[in-house]
Amino acid sequence: MLFRSIEEQGLRLRALVKLGNQPSLFSYRTAPGKILNLLPGNTLALVSGQSPQDIWQNLEKQSQTNPDMQVVVEGAKRQVSQLKLDLNQDVLSWMTGEFALAALPNPPQKGGIFGSLGVAPVLLLDSSDPDRTNRALDQLDTLIQGKLSVAKEETAGKPVTYWRLPAGIFNRQTFLGHGWLTSNTLFVALGDAAIDSLVKPQGQPLSQTESFQTVVNTLPKTNGGYFYFKLSDLAQSANLAPIGGQFQRLPVETKAALESLQSVGITTSQPSENLNQVDVFLKFAPASGTSSPAASPSPSVPPSPTPTP
Repeated sequence: MLFRSIEEQGLRLRALVKLGNQPSLFSYRTAPGKILNLLPGNTLALVSGQSPQDIWQNLEKQSQTNPDMQVVVEGAKRQVSQLKLDLNQDVLSWMTGEFALAALPNPPQKGGIFGSLGVAPVLLLDSSDPDRTNRALDQLDTLIQGKLSVAKEETAGKPVTYWRLPAGIFNRQTFLGHGWLTSNTLFVALGDAAIDSLVKPQGQPLSQTESFQTVVNTLPKTNGGYFYFKLSDLAQSANLAPIGGQFQRLPVETKAALESLQSVGITTSQPSENLNQVDVFLKFAPASGTSSPAASPSPSVPPSPTPTP
């Protein structure tokens, strides 16, 4: 069942899906959203949620009856075992809290190996066992030594471990950095620009910015996490990068459609045990020389029921 309504600043969609007797690939878990306070206000895109361990365990259950998924699951376990780590015991056992995978700006003028892309990825993970997490990280640091330079330094008062590329054409640029933003929130970021954005935050965090609030205020507050894309800034960051010329080659109609869409927010919730709800908000840029249109009164999208935690 699909509902839609025109809001003051965009279009809101809601889909309700009745669950059958078959187990869902991803079991629903409510995400508090506190980890979003650690992302900088200029975050371009993110996917957040709760408990990677639960997600993986559901994948393992599905693999018992799905040969293709079994290949993926067993392959992942073998890859991690080559790092002398057990995927379930050493890695996923402490991933029971919130997580966020995000894209941050990496301006070309800042250089770095991701400057040509204009964006750089970061991963935040809440750990239920920081000691075990540090042991896994130490194992990875030891294995990477000899291939990359590993240096433990202090940046903005926070301990950060840097993996740097060899001298020469790479000029010892930072490939990856990891450290702790709080006593139990780990970050892994690619490139110096992304690391600095996390450990040297400037201005408001993402969760308090007007652009993010405009989108998420239309979505259910109790949810399993967010998909958020600030398309206007994402396109600008990519356009400034050397690869940005590809955007200019898009058909005029496609470019116009993308430029009119400022941001997108998506979230999932579970009003009852047998019902999944997906909410989408599309925020459009106001037409040039005009103010935002008034919201069209519409009963199309009903109020959200209280989701099951």
